[in-house]
Amino acid sequence: MSLDELLTKRNLREFAGSSIYSRGLSYYQGGRVKVKFADQVEAECVVRGTRYYSVSLWLHKGKDLGATCTCPYAANGWFCKHIVAAALATADHLERYGGNLWKQRLDNLIQGVQKSTRGRSQQSYWLFVTLMRDAQNWKLQPHHLWIDQVPEGVLPMEFSELAEQLPELVAHNNWLLGFVKAGQKSYQAAGCVNGSLDESALASLILQQNRQADNYYYYNYGNNPSQIGNLLPVLARTSLPLYLGDAMNPLRRYLHVIPEPAQTSLLMQRSENGLRLQAVSKIGEQILDAGQRAELLIDDPAPWFLAGNYVFQLQSEIGSDYLLPWLQNPILEVPADREDQFFEEYFPTIAEKLPIEGPEIDWEDIRTEAIKRLYLTDEDDQLQVELRFGYGPAEVNYEKNLPEISVRRKPDSWNLYRIQRDSQFEEQAWNEVSSAHHGLKRSGSEYGDHIFLLRARVDPIDFLMRHVPRLIESDFEIYGEEKLKSARVNRNKPTLSLNISSGIDWFDLQAVVKFGDVEAAFKDIRRALKRKERYIKLADGTIGEIPEEWVERYKHLFGLGEQTDDGLRFSNHHLTLLDQLLGEADRVQYDSEFQRRKKRLLEFEGIQTRELPRGFVGELRPYQKAGFDWLHFLHDYEFGGCLADDMGLGKTIETLAFLQSMKEGRHVQKATLLVLPRSLLVNWQREAAKFTPELTCYEYFGAQRAEDIRAFDQYDLILTTYGVMLRDIEQLREYRFHYAILDESQAIKNPLAKTSKAARLLNADHRLVLTGTPVENSTFELWSQF
Repeated sequence: MSLDELLTKRNLREFAGSSIYSRGLSYYQGGRVKVKFADQVEAECVVRGTRYYSVSLWLHKGKDLGATCTCPYAANGWFCKHIVAAALATADHLERYGGNLWKQRLDNLIQGVQKSTRGRSQQSYWLFVTLMRDAQNWKLQPHHLWIDQVPEGVLPMEFSELAEQLPELVAHNNWLLGFVKAGQKSYQAAGCVNGSLDESALASLILQQNRQADNYYYYNYGNNPSQIGNLLPVLARTSLPLYLGDAMNPLRRYLHVIPEPAQTSLLMQRSENGLRLQAVSKIGEQILDAGQRAELLIDDPAPWFLAGNYVFQLQSEIGSDYLLPWLQNPILEVPADREDQFFEEYFPTIAEKLPIEGPEIDWEDIRTEAIKRLYLTDEDDQLQVELRFGYGPAEVNYEKNLPEISVRRKPDSWNLYRIQRDSQFEEQAWNEVSSAHHGLKRSGSEYGDHIFLLRARVDPIDFLMRHVPRLIESDFEIYGEEKLKSARVNRNKPTLSLNISSGIDWFDLQAVVKFGDVEAAFKDIRRALKRKERYIKLADGTIGEIPEEWVERYKHLFGLGEQTDDGLRFSNHHLTLLDQLLGEADRVQYDSEFQRRKKRLLEFEGIQTRELPRGFVGELRPYQKAGFDWLHFLHDYEFGGCLADDMGLGKTIETLAFLQSMKEGRHVQKATLLVLPRSLLVNWQREAAKFTPELTCYEYFGAQRAEDIRAFDQYDLILTTYGVMLRDIEQLREYRFHYAILDESQAIKNPLAKTSKAARLLNADHRLVLTGTPVENSTFELWSQF
């Protein structure tokens, strides 16, 4: 029985089973089988499955079919789909070429005779390695060529010439593949004509790692790790030749393995349609197959690529995932109408990551001190601060992972700046801006490491007014402030111009405040000061800062003045405050009356002694007479006062004598109001009748109070109590008294009490308070009385 008689479909289905047979038939019909040799006794085939598998078929004991396959399934002695596919292909081959088997057998016989006469050992072999793909990855597979079996005259006489010629010899003499065998176990240095112990040991190591990978693949459901990342650097330093091939032909192309890492650069030049970028891999000045598509062999532990006839490792900061598309498609055309966009958005960044060269490109190295710069912008409805650094004519953003070199493009050219960065200086500047001292915080990954935002409690105006000057003092250059929309600052220091005019018993103050050329409304300044605000919005939309010293200097003054259409009106007793204000203003104008009153006050040498009025009945002790004279001084200078003698020392008598003097001096136009505790009504009536009987008194108290306050004009002194004043304040405030006098004035020591508020509403030309205890608990009580 012959081999072709056993290889029937019926026998194969019976041997393998229907399922395995169907899958093998599919492989056969898909053209996955290569018959390397076949006759009526034996056959050798290669089947392409998830990888390439070798299948051997033979006639066993003249009647049975023997078969082996290198796949894991057949290793257990089972009939696999690869054997079925090989058997069907062998049967077809024998049917077609069976008549020429005699020629094949005779050729084998002749070759056997020739090899016995060549004078070489039958163990002599040529050792090489093939780079090929298996199911998922690239792998290295050692092969050997039995050179003693090759007819004489086919191979070159010098084996040193064989490495690069072998692929071409195989292409013209396909039968040479019959003498090429894949390594199975290990290699011995003896018999290897092109290597030493190192080469054979490396080939054995590759075989060992391949077996480990196959086992890993079998037991881990197809996850087959590649080992070539560790082997290629070693292979590059041996004499073993490397070829690109597969199981059918392991000698398709000779490859050069480059031991040194290659550098990828971009060649940029003009083309007919715009710009042409070409990825070029080089070792020194040697270009490795320019323009050839590259394939990634392995990315770990370092990326290795195959391009043309070269296998090389790349040295680049860009990951292989990003670089591979360039190597696979090395030429890129940028249209002419997109050149501006390319140069603005891509050119500097690409030049920073990859060396870029071309006939029009020139590099300029910059090594100079960095300048700290901050750019202010309005983004996302908030103030943002961008940190940059100036290096000569170039500028860079701060980067957390700071590169030693940055590349920037010269404006409107192909030329590039190569900037040497000062990492320590930039890091210190970044830490300084990040500190709470300047009111900024890091924006986080959302915006980038070079962007800062205002801290939660920092107002944009406060940042521009307070923190920006501090940053300038720390040698930061500030840009973009004039373009801000949310807040623009007028940094001119304000000037104050005053004009004071005098009235009968008042002074009118007109004030003009300017920030540079922009005038601020005085009422806005006054309102801001009363609210203790530091900033004011000007007519041109900018923000002006009210100097801190103005807040302390003018807040009380502007609080005392009465608002008018043109400014503020002050009483005569405010003259000293106005005089102080005049000395601190930038420009002042005042009339002659103000100057006269000021001169009178400045020339004051002491309180004058006055004669007691004729209508006063009695005598005053020396200290009481001094109090009487002091009350006249207050009146002459239009001041209010607090007579604070101890209890029982005669404040009532002093006051009555003073009021009698006012009557006799014809100063009195209206009645004087005296507010006192109810318990003192009788005392004041008795004292007035005894010491000043000419003063007419009206007791505004009880149910008989006058309903028409014009009746007060008939009297010199109106006596009432604090309780009546509080109840009738709306009526009393309609009358303008000559003097409003509060006795036991500690009754209004609490400025928030209703009695105190009512007292402040009284309308009078002059005001006095009398008390023996001006301060009982705190000076705040004295402030209320004043």
